[in-house]
Amino acid sequence: MDQELFFQVIIVGDTGVGKTCLQLRFSENSFKEQHSVTIGVEFGAKNIQVGSQTIKLQIWDTAGQETYRSITRSFYRRADGVVLVYDATARHTFENCENWLEEIRQNSAVDVVIYLVANQVDLIEKGAEPRQVTYEEGKLFAEKHHLSGFIETSAKSGVNVNEAFYEFSKVLFERWKERREFKPVPQPKIELRPTIINKKKKCCYMKDNNHSNKRWFLSEIMILKYYGNSLRIFVTLKYCIRITFSSFCIRNSAILTSFSVKSYWFLMFSR
Repeated sequence: MDQELFFQVIIVGDTGVGKTCLQLRFSENSFKEQHSVTIGVEFGAKNIQVGSQTIKLQIWDTAGQETYRSITRSFYRRADGVVLVYDATARHTFENCENWLEEIRQNSAVDVVIYLVANQVDLIEKGAEPRQVTYEEGKLFAEKHHLSGFIETSAKSGVNVNEAFYEFSKVLFERWKERREFKPVPQPKIELRPTIINKKKKCCYMKDNNHSNKRWFLSEIMILKYYGNSLRIFVTLKYCIRITFSSFCIRNSAILTSFSVKSYWFLMFSR
């Protein structure tokens, strides 16, 4: 396939489990014995080949401290996948995975890919630290919570780091293909429009006072006002009003009331 796919991945877990070391080992193939604590989010990127498909992973390494948790949450919704990391030599980091999962699912997309990684197994192999979480426990946890996979790694020695991200990328790729192949059945468009009842409107017209078959109300008001003996205004107001009221006309099973008012105003100004 010629198209290069781009996936955004976020790494989460307790502070000190080796999230930054995993990101550096995968993206730069390097390891630092001493490094500063992650503040907020750090970025890394690398291309990985899954069959004939090139996949570019942009990895967001997040801080594990509660202080920066609000920053971490803002990245969840844009992530295609989440790598959840714990330390195989520190049981409390494994037990906290329950809380991390709850936070992931509250803030991420419904179908986000979640992959579980147990890090720092090199300490166990060297006898520097005793194992506090067995492989079977990690695998059972992943199956219980329907995670996409589980693997044990060592960022220091590089054991299973590339394998972890390769398997993770395969799941992301398969999910992408499922989305692309899924074509929703087009639904017919239904437009709801309000029913408009056309009412016949009578044209406005004037009636002469000689017509005896209509009722007219005629009033004349004469106002005389002087302003400094220089301006005289004579206003003759003729207000003619006719009211036609027909009620209780049944049309389309609804009672309609027709009310029409027609008026004519005439003003004459003279100086």
